[in-house]
Amino acid sequence: MLSISGYVPVYLTRDEERIYNGELGWVFEKAMRVVVKIGNIMGADRLVPIDHAHISGVGYANIGEAGLSLLRDLYSGGARFSVYTTANPGSVDEYSASYFSYGDRFISGQKEILEIFRGMGVRAFTCTPYYYREPRAGEILAWAESNAVLMANSIYGARSNRESGLLALFEAIIGRTYRGGLIRSENRVPQIVFRIEARPRNIVEYGVAGLIVGEISGDRIPYIDGISFKRHEDIKAFLAAAGSSGGMGMILIEGVSLEARGIGGRIDIKSLETISIEDKDLRRVSEDLECGDVDAALIGCPHASQEIVEELARMISERGVRASKPVWIFTSPHVYEDLARRGVVDTLTSKGVKIFTGICGVISPLNSLGYRCIATPSAKAAFYLPKLAGVRFIYMDLPEIVEKMFK
Repeated sequence: MLSISGYVPVYLTRDEERIYNGELGWVFEKAMRVVVKIGNIMGADRLVPIDHAHISGVGYANIGEAGLSLLRDLYSGGARFSVYTTANPGSVDEYSASYFSYGDRFISGQKEILEIFRGMGVRAFTCTPYYYREPRAGEILAWAESNAVLMANSIYGARSNRESGLLALFEAIIGRTYRGGLIRSENRVPQIVFRIEARPRNIVEYGVAGLIVGEISGDRIPYIDGISFKRHEDIKAFLAAAGSSGGMGMILIEGVSLEARGIGGRIDIKSLETISIEDKDLRRVSEDLECGDVDAALIGCPHASQEIVEELARMISERGVRASKPVWIFTSPHVYEDLARRGVVDTLTSKGVKIFTGICGVISPLNSLGYRCIATPSAKAAFYLPKLAGVRFIYMDLPEIVEKMFK
């Protein structure tokens, strides 16, 4: 048993102690010591094996030269992932570098980051790892991407804390996480209630509702009652937005979340702070969003699902129109390959749509290329575009994008 002064001790097995003491090399020692230290802070009693790690902080714009230097050191020191591991997308790759010309140093730095992660064992670069490997109820994960963590805990019933990218990287190396936070059942209970009296009509409005929930909840786990989701894409938009404006790692949704069933028998819901969200609240968040001429449309934050890409292809084909301004779709390799086999990619690209796989436009310096205003149906993208890409945004659902960005 090892402890850090002032914290609850974490029990380590003999094999884990060997790693902690450096018998497997400095990389594994460093990884183990970081995970143990966080476990002590979080009140964990021991470490537990993980089935899948997912790393964030892959973009060169996010980690810069300092992060790249650390990755070089870890990789040259023998860092390899011991469990199934995926990672968030970068800003640019070999295919997209000729289109998004961010400069030689930026592009070379980003490519090196992706190469190192591939060498360590990353299976795919996507912010939607649940499309690549669907979590199972009750399995232990170490995920860092906020929308993915919320999907895993809230929809699939898996268990993951909302980790930092660096911590998830270390957990992927040792194949373990600390048994604390949302790994433990007693911490997976609601702390605030939202009555959704609004009736969202599209993914924009589901996302806006999520932004409101996240902003008010902060780190607290919300219980959501009254909202009706028509499809998986609506749930994804809601959770991704909530995870952007809020710091929680789980949302319990009545009629959707596995662990929301019978929650009233385990906790007094009526005693919790209760917030109502009405249609006027959704309008208030999105009103007065004007940024002049729209330069491009961005679809796929988080990475676009097969469903949303097929929907856009169908609308374009039915209207017989072609993109008159840049329209970008960002998706995962897994989804792209399936769409390509069925001819959907060819349909869209023949109509002027650009499809990128394994990268993210939101974490890219779009302003450096002269873009000023981006249309998007994603509230998560809208939350981050001004902060990370340096551009303004305007909400457009898919039908409006087809109407205004195609001729």
